Order: sequence, then structure tokens, then C-alpha cells
Amino acid sequence: MVTVLYIGSNNQEYPHGFLWEKQNVLSTWPTLLLVYAVEFGLYAWLCPRVEREGLARLHRGWWWLALAMLVAAPWYVLGTFNDLTTKSVIPALIVLQVWIATAMISAHGDEARRRVRVLVAVLVIGSMASVADLMRGLNGGLSDPFPVSRVRRMHQLGPGAAQLFSDGDAPFWRWLARPGAPRR
Repeated sequence: MVTVLYIGSNNQEYPHGFLWEKQNVLSTWPTLLLVYAVEFGLYAWLCPRVEREGLARLHRGWWWLALAMLVAAPWYVLGTFNDLTTKSVIPALIVLQVWIATAMISAHGDEARRRVRVLVAVLVIGSMASVADLMRGLNGGLSDPFPVSRVRRMHQLGPGAAQLFSDGDAPFWRWLARPGAPRR
């Protein structure tokens, strides 16, 4: 609900609409398929089958809902940086992670264990960018603040930044994120 109120609070011009309105899907479908394969397809394919029926029945609905969300999310563009897709897939990715962990823990048999080993390798490879960011932060890469002279002012931000601003009269800004008193 908070996300809906925030998105609805923006009264500036920013990109929104269905994917086919923003780009030629016939030419970009290979990229979309690659995103599907890397984001969840490979994991779903490698994931061993959950053998315990009670556990499988409990999670199966969440599994299909998460996959449906991951497939559908990129088809509506909202924001310069596709904010809706970026934020809305997080719960689906969490469900996918829980399912993968459950499947890995309950894996029985040689084939399932082989899938788990390959899945662990793929998960490790997929986490390398996050590990690199963490190491950069631990090595002081994030500690140097910008000098005030490099901080851009509102008029320097360009048209993409308009999606971040509102006149402050929307319910989100009146009820949930009311600006504090100005500092002196």
C-alpha cells in the first residue's frame, strides 16, 4: 500500500506504459528471454523436486505465483529506471529463494544431489557482483564523501529526476512522509 501511495503521489512527467508502447518487443525479446533465464529460469530448471508431499503442496502455490510475477513484471514500465519492476519482483525473488532452499535441503537421490551441487555453483557465481560490492565497501571504496562542489542542484538533474518529485499535496506526502521543519 505504501508503494502504491508513493507511486500515485508523483505528479511529474515520467515514463509509464506497457512494454510494447515503449520499445519494439519483436527486436528486444531475446534480451527479455535472457533476463528471464538469468533472473529465475536457470534456478527453476536446476531446482530439485521437493519430494515430501505436504511440504510441496504448501509451497507449490507460492512457487507458481512467484514465477508468474517474475514473468509479468517487466511488461509494464514505470519510471525512468523501471522502478515498478525493480521493486515489485523482490517478494517473488524471496519466495524463489525459500523454494530453492527447501528443495536443496530435502533433496534425496543421486540426481537431486547433482542438481544441488550445480545449483550451489550457479548461486555462488550469481552472488559475485554482491560480494564485489561488499568488498569494495569494506576496503574503503564507499567512504569518500562527495565534495559539496560536486553535489548537483535541482536544475542540473535533468528530466529523469522529475519522477522523484511531487508538489507534496498527495496523500503519501501528507500522511506518511510529511516533511519536517526546515533546519536553520
